[in-house]
Amino acid sequence: MKSTSAMNALSFRYRIGIVIAVILLVAVRPAYGQITGNNNVCINNTYSYSGPTASTYSWSVNGGGTITSSSTTQWIQIKWTQAGTWTIYLSTSTSSGGGGSPPGRPGPGGQQGYVDEVAMPFANTMLGSYTYTVTVNNNVTAGSIGGTQWVCSGGNPTTLNSVSGATGGGSVSYQWQKSTSGASSGFSNISGATGASYDPPGGLTQTTWYRRRAHSSLNCGPDVYSNAVKVSVYALPTAGSIGLAGNSTICYNTDPGSFYNNVSPTGGGQHNYQWQKSTTSATSGFSNISGATSLSYNPGKLTQTTWFRRRVQTPCGTKYSNVIKITVYGQLKAGSISQPAAICAGATPAAINNVTSASGGTNGSYQWYRSTSSASSGFSAINGATGASYQPPALTVPTWYRRTYSSGAGCGSTSVTVKVTVNPLPAQPAAISVSTNTCGNKTLTRGTPPSDVTWYWQGTNANGYSTANSSATYTASANGTYYLRAYDNNSECWSASSSSVSVTVNPYAKPPTNPVITANAACGPKTIDASGFEGATVYWQTSPSGTSTAHPSPYTVPTSGTYYARSVSAAGCWSQLQVPISVTVNTIPATYTLSYSGDLCDLPRFTGTGADFTLSGSQQGVNYQRYLDGQPKDSVRSGTGAALVWNDIWDEGT
Repeated sequence: MKSTSAMNALSFRYRIGIVIAVILLVAVRPAYGQITGNNNVCINNTYSYSGPTASTYSWSVNGGGTITSSSTTQWIQIKWTQAGTWTIYLSTSTSSGGGGSPPGRPGPGGQQGYVDEVAMPFANTMLGSYTYTVTVNNNVTAGSIGGTQWVCSGGNPTTLNSVSGATGGGSVSYQWQKSTSGASSGFSNISGATGASYDPPGGLTQTTWYRRRAHSSLNCGPDVYSNAVKVSVYALPTAGSIGLAGNSTICYNTDPGSFYNNVSPTGGGQHNYQWQKSTTSATSGFSNISGATSLSYNPGKLTQTTWFRRRVQTPCGTKYSNVIKITVYGQLKAGSISQPAAICAGATPAAINNVTSASGGTNGSYQWYRSTSSASSGFSAINGATGASYQPPALTVPTWYRRTYSSGAGCGSTSVTVKVTVNPLPAQPAAISVSTNTCGNKTLTRGTPPSDVTWYWQGTNANGYSTANSSATYTASANGTYYLRAYDNNSECWSASSSSVSVTVNPYAKPPTNPVITANAACGPKTIDASGFEGATVYWQTSPSGTSTAHPSPYTVPTSGTYYARSVSAAGCWSQLQVPISVTVNTIPATYTLSYSGDLCDLPRFTGTGADFTLSGSQQGVNYQRYLDGQPKDSVRSGTGAALVWNDIWDEGT
């Protein structure tokens, strides 16, 4: 405020040019007082303001509010509707009888507004102009908090943080509250909890909701509350228990039934279930079962004794239910039995022996069955056949045998089957033909056997099974019945009976022995003889194969040569061998007449051709020689079968 005369005079000179058209003479003079009222206010509230004493008033505001009363009185009311800093303006005029020194004007920032006064010296009138700054505050807002969480019973929650602070209403103060009832009721103040954030103490045993109250120092609006944050307190978990809606002892590869939830797990917050199993024991070896995450569980078919339990995992720990053991009987195994070799129809097969005993189940027993239909049908129980092995009787058709093993625990049965192959016997061979020869061995001839069948000669053995001779023919060397039996090369089976034929064999006579010449004169016929055997007669033959009965032994042979002794039986069967003997018969020559013609003279006394001697005949094979007086003359001449002539003989004598 300008308070000195010099300043008034300056003010007057400054303004004279502006108001000269309205006021003839103006004198500057100080005014007194200021605007009073609340300059830190709350939005949407009405506040009163007053000016200094004056004759006239004119109020205005530059924004943020509305004057709700007369604007020309000393007192006004303003309703503030917009937050911010705003200015109130007041103009006054005052008429008075004299001047004096006005009080000093407050400076900027005080409760008094700025004032300019203008005085008129002649009328003694003073004009005033005032301003007043007001801060309009929004109503208080609560802001927000975070920290929703869970803890296990007795746990220590983490700090509940201020996500956004409270605003408005000047300065704001906080008070934390808690409730164990819910998010909207039952809250009470927490002693000493007046910060923007709050760290709940440990040992929390009950689910609790927390909120933060905000209070405006200007009372701009009622106290407001943040969102409520829940700290869930989970009780420590319990495992609950499981039960079995089936049998705890089962047969191999069967389903024991479902495990059900007997008592539900409790506490710990969210429950996550996992079924586990062990084939080791009730306390070790457990592993998770894929996909088994429900309160109940069906294990399906089991093949070995197994222990089961249910695991529950919670934020506050893991618990395991009781363990249920499923005892699984061993797998029924039929074992194995021996396979008898194939037999021929009518034979008794080898025993079907136990190779590997059956096992599994409990209290098992055996029963043998047989079928002549197939390996899968037509079986009937064999009375009394309850051992591990079995001896079949003689069989004539293929037969299947089955050994069944049944479990006494109702676990069913299992079996193993073998087939005894019974091969049919080959047919008896076709009739045998016999050679028609009278003497000597008979030749037996068979027909042609079927494919894969061989016919074997069994000689005279009616029960023979020899494979020594399968020739097309067979030589019978003695009287008797001869047999031919069929053999199947694939099944190795013999025909039940043989083809047979009765044979009579007339043997050849035995050859003679000891051939000798009994009459062995130097010249002339000789007698030959040989020894025969009983029942046979010996005849001499001129050829090895001769069968003449003209010369029985002994026999006088007329000429030289080889003679053969053969025997012949009463049946007319000649010996196959003959006994030869060489005989030389010196034939006595025939006598012929010797004659001559011509003269026989002593050579010195006679000259001529001499005499011709003629032998009237000669024999071939006989040598002839001329003798004179007992002495041989000339050379030996062979007989020609005609007369022999010696010419020109000069000798004289006899």
